Amino acid sequence: MARLHVGCAMWTHQAWQGRFVPPSLPAARRLRAYAGWCNAVEGNTTFYATPTRDAVAGWAAQTDSDFRFVLKLPKIATHERRFAGVEAEMRAFLDAIEPLGERAVLWTQLPRSFGPPALDALGRFLRRLPPDLPRAVEVRDPVFFTDADAASRLEATLTGANAEWVPFDTTLLFRSPPTSDAEREAWSQKPRLPRRTRALTDRPIVRYLGRDAVDETIAGWEPWTTVVADWLREGRSPTVFLHTPDNRDAPMLARRFHHDVRTLVPDLDPLPEPEPVEPATLF
Repeated sequence: MARLHVGCAMWTHQAWQGRFVPPSLPAARRLRAYAGWCNAVEGNTTFYATPTRDAVAGWAAQTDSDFRFVLKLPKIATHERRFAGVEAEMRAFLDAIEPLGERAVLWTQLPRSFGPPALDALGRFLRRLPPDLPRAVEVRDPVFFTDADAASRLEATLTGANAEWVPFDTTLLFRSPPTSDAEREAWSQKPRLPRRTRALTDRPIVRYLGRDAVDETIAGWEPWTTVVADWLREGRSPTVFLHTPDNRDAPMLARRFHHDVRTLVPDLDPLPEPEPVEPATLF
């Protein structure tokens, strides 16, 4: 049966301690606590450094078999060398994440400077990735969103490698001026691109960025609940990541999004119940 995965940009955040997860958890238990709230996570740290195989084995041990890790490929491959001469680095990365098995999704996030002329190199790179692992690509050059020919060429490249196009929906963030320091920082760093809702594979991925106001974030994702419900009815298994500029309420928002989709697709399996958080004590 199709399944909806929801998650956040990280599995640990100081603002979550004592609210969503117990305070002062040791590092080896933080992912397990997070996995009581969500069944997916973005692996953004893998962009900067390849984890050890032992560390990844620990991630696997802390999560159920249906938990999904969307892991960003190393920046040396995607940003610094643009897929050229990265065989050793990619072998090391793929070996490190092997303990996750099919729970891992290979996420190629590309810089704004990556445009249509580089599509052939992207296609060759994607086709060399392990065929048993899902792969997904995020582009930030506006031409892919505004020029039909460029979009068509990108879709053909991704389809030829059985890869998904990952939209990063920031439309709500840029709908009105920022009202907090976190929102102002997001305005200066996040891409301003049109919303895209077309899926290419049976495992679409969406990254949604709201505002620091919870009610505004929930209202802004309404178009996505309909899209995701339709994907589920088509037999797809989407993954949706909920971001806000400060991410203080992200685990709760992820569960709320899952709930809103479930009202449209009643036979969708519920998320597991998180363990209750006991208040901190002095002894």
